Amino acid sequence: MPEGPELEALVEALQMENDLLATEVAALRAELASGRREEEDPSARRIAAERLERLTRAERDLKWLLRRLGGGTRGRILRHLRGYRVLEERYLGDPRRG
Repeated sequence: MPEGPELEALVEALQMENDLLATEVAALRAELASGRREEEDPSARRIAAERLERLTRAERDLKWLLRRLGGGTRGRILRHLRGYRVLEERYLGDPRRG
């Protein structure tokens, strides 16, 4: 298990990945809401579905990783880092609620 700067770098990388995913999801939602892509290209609906599937898998993987890192001593250490707490609350809900 990484410690110190390595752990902070890992959490920072997870946070950057989260920001990227959030941006992509927002863009997809905006495109779907406007209906613009479907009008321009009939295959856009399939492309959007494929991207949505990829984002869904990425979110599932991120949740798995957060649960894995959050167990035992590692979790107690990681929860001292604000970035990890933000990701954990955003994707797994408030851990204090059970």
